[in-house]
Amino acid sequence: METKNNIRKRIKNLFLKQNREELDIKNKEIQERVLEYIVKNDVQNICIYENMNDEVGTKQLIWELEKAGKSVYTPQVISETEMILIDIQYWVYEKNIDVFIIPGRAFTINWKRLGRGKWYYDRFLAKKQYKHSKKLGICYDFQILEGIQTKAHDINMNTIITNTDV
Repeated sequence: METKNNIRKRIKNLFLKQNREELDIKNKEIQERVLEYIVKNDVQNICIYENMNDEVGTKQLIWELEKAGKSVYTPQVISETEMILIDIQYWVYEKNIDVFIIPGRAFTINWKRLGRGKWYYDRFLAKKQYKHSKKLGICYDFQILEGIQTKAHDINMNTIITNTDV
């Protein structure tokens, strides 16, 4: 099986080859599917990342969630090993979250996640208050793989949403 670092490099190269306009179309499809999930599951408290250039875009989705009256929090890295939750006014929270919307370098159809290798989400989601929160991985279709090597500390997702049916 391919190593995690090789997968990370391969997926990063795939991002570099993507057409920006096609990614924008895929982004809109993913955002629509996430919003459907939020409505269908009556989710109120949401933690969602602010995307980097090589992740599914979330700025419009965050705006839509706030417009819908949802409580939206973002993870903020504060050290080499730790994240905290903040809201749009940068207030810090440690509260119950219904759903974490999580990026990944790659995912599998059986909900395994490969991150960037720093374990931020794995450590954060292992906290007692988040163990029962739903973990929703979002990615583009080219980030779905057959398999990924995982370790005991790797947190699985409850659902994966992409621009195509998984």
